[in-house]
Amino acid sequence: MKAAKSVKATEAPKITPEHVSAAIRWLSDVSRIDKWNLSISDQALLLGVKERTYKSWKKKASEGQGVEVSKDTQDRLSYLLGIMKGLKMISPMERGELVFEWFSSPNKNPVFNGKSIRDYLLENGSMISLHNTRSYLDAARGA
Repeated sequence: MKAAKSVKATEAPKITPEHVSAAIRWLSDVSRIDKWNLSISDQALLLGVKERTYKSWKKKASEGQGVEVSKDTQDRLSYLLGIMKGLKMISPMERGELVFEWFSSPNKNPVFNGKSIRDYLLENGSMISLHNTRSYLDAARGA
């Protein structure tokens, strides 16, 4: 009997197509008008892909199929999930709606220059803007 392979402390766990599929379903759900209010083209922009590509992934994900994406797209999905986590962690438990309000409300922090997180991300559409937003929220929660 073979021993299970151990994962090195510095080695990130493997992201499977099923993980990506779940993340795409999450992004689709959180993008609804009553949440982050992101269109299909907005979602594609944040993932750094063409709208047609994103629609194909979304269809596969909705059918329960795994979705193969680049490392760049995996990183972008990770940042978006981290942004949601950060917003949830700085929101009082009894005020869950703030997670969505703060995403769309103007922010006075110099990182955002008076724009909402949503507008900042969509204006830049870059990995750097995702990283900056995630770092800002991590700092806000004391991480």
